[in-house]
Amino acid sequence: MTTNVRSFPHRHATSPNRFVAFADLTEAELNALGHLGADVASYSRDKVIRHEGDQPDVFMLHSGWVASSGSFDDGSRQVVKVHLPGDLMGAPSMGYTAAADTLTALTDVTISKIAPEGIARLFRESPRLAMIMFLLAQEERIILMERLMSVGRRRGAQRLSAFLLHIYDRLCLLDPDWPLSFELPLTLDQIADVLGLHAVHVSRTFSRLEQQGLIHRDHKRIDLINLDELRKQAGFPRRTLMRNAAWLPPSAP
Repeated sequence: MTTNVRSFPHRHATSPNRFVAFADLTEAELNALGHLGADVASYSRDKVIRHEGDQPDVFMLHSGWVASSGSFDDGSRQVVKVHLPGDLMGAPSMGYTAAADTLTALTDVTISKIAPEGIARLFRESPRLAMIMFLLAQEERIILMERLMSVGRRRGAQRLSAFLLHIYDRLCLLDPDWPLSFELPLTLDQIADVLGLHAVHVSRTFSRLEQQGLIHRDHKRIDLINLDELRKQAGFPRRTLMRNAAWLPPSAP
């Protein structure tokens, strides 16, 4: 752990997790997920949780937002993913000897480290949770596919619209009654990194979406004024996850 980290005793994870987006979980499964991690730790905004090249640890994000970024030879960095509560962070690096990305707190966050042995035990003892973890990885592939399509062929307004909708749809997975607004803790430079644009272009695109009556922006707060038109602007369909698929393995006894 880095300095300036406050730890407190482990508790059953009551934070939302993405597993429930795919299936109703039993109390035993919720307990298994809740005990995957070690003691919960707190990081303040802008603190690095793990550096690129460090040990490839995996973390559960309980609260707050985290940026995943990669580095270039000249020392600059690019944000490649934004993690929200319930995300497993660092899992793509598990098969490597060193972490492929840096994890930085965008807000105050709470996380718990998950030992590889804990994930291996989950696969042995709960095939249903293991299958859902596999489905989560496929969801990430779809998100990456859409990101690549946006960067390759879509205009700035489409990219920004799709990004805002992705954040909103993810928040709705945490709470189906999530209002049509959220605090976006990223800077213009960080949003530009994610979208493959310049910060000035992002600022102008925000203004254009406001002029079109699609959103309202007040500092970090984003209000989605016309959700249907924003989805048309983005050009991507709203994908619906398959819940409680009949082919999922049964819950472990």
